Amino acid sequence: MTVSPRLTYATLADIAILNFNRCDLRNALTDTGPVSHIPDTLLHCPGSGLDTQVSLIAGAGSSIRTVGGRVKAPGQTQGPLLRILRQNICMLLLAFIPALPAYAQQKKPPAKPQDGVFAPRDEAASDQSWTRFRDRLLQAVQERDKKFVLGIVARNVRNGLEQPAGIEEFVRQWDIDAEDSPLWRELPRALHLGAAWYSHEKMPRSLCAPYVLPRWPKDADPHGYGAITARETALRAGPSGSVEILTNLGHSIVRVIDWEVADSDADTRQKWVKIRSGKREGFIPEEHIRSPLEHLACFRKGETGWRLTSFLAAGE
Repeated sequence: MTVSPRLTYATLADIAILNFNRCDLRNALTDTGPVSHIPDTLLHCPGSGLDTQVSLIAGAGSSIRTVGGRVKAPGQTQGPLLRILRQNICMLLLAFIPALPAYAQQKKPPAKPQDGVFAPRDEAASDQSWTRFRDRLLQAVQERDKKFVLGIVARNVRNGLEQPAGIEEFVRQWDIDAEDSPLWRELPRALHLGAAWYSHEKMPRSLCAPYVLPRWPKDADPHGYGAITARETALRAGPSGSVEILTNLGHSIVRVIDWEVADSDADTRQKWVKIRSGKREGFIPEEHIRSPLEHLACFRKGETGWRLTSFLAAGE
């Protein structure tokens, strides 16, 4: 007789009766370690206990059957063969039961990313040196103060996997001298959303904004989902602020169908993102949702204060 490795606690109830002492089983299991994860029905030891029988797996279609509460094999009597069988069953049970909790955990299906709230983070909010630095940097960006901004960029700032490090390359990539440099738009968008601590093989522990990528769940596809960063945003039936509101959403991860949809009014510059939430599809303003693949601004604090060590999109 063999015990399937796919056995669970539920199948331990559909079993025949094997004649051995539960007290012996408890003693044997206790000797091997904690038994808190083993069903109490298998270990309960009554006062006398000597003739108590315990339920174990016999398997559908097995030649083992019970007669008057005793185990009988067709055409045989209880004797040395049955004792050997009981001993083997005990050994199999001792080897198998400790693995049940781990197996049950492996089989637990992962939660769907859209099922949970994706709360915003600001993990350095209590660090006054950070909040003062962040507020001063936001002011400098608003004023287009290039001297201050370049003054807080680390000398060896990372500019991508295939690009040289350093401030010169940073200035070239962001075209910081141009009036419409994307730096003035993207950096405040990142900083306003809050920061979280983050590290990987190419970057030591850093404080990175926004929190979206550092706290992105592993079971959510970063290419097909986005994080709603607004406390409340209206899901509309079309890409327009004047159409029907289907529902209100906030701080969650949703399926993205189209990242850039123009407003139905050609004279309106508003951009929309088409998403699916549950069974509904609709449109939300692009500024209310963020992809984990968008630019991430990372900072580290040194002897001279906080420095920008990278401002890259995921994978760069």
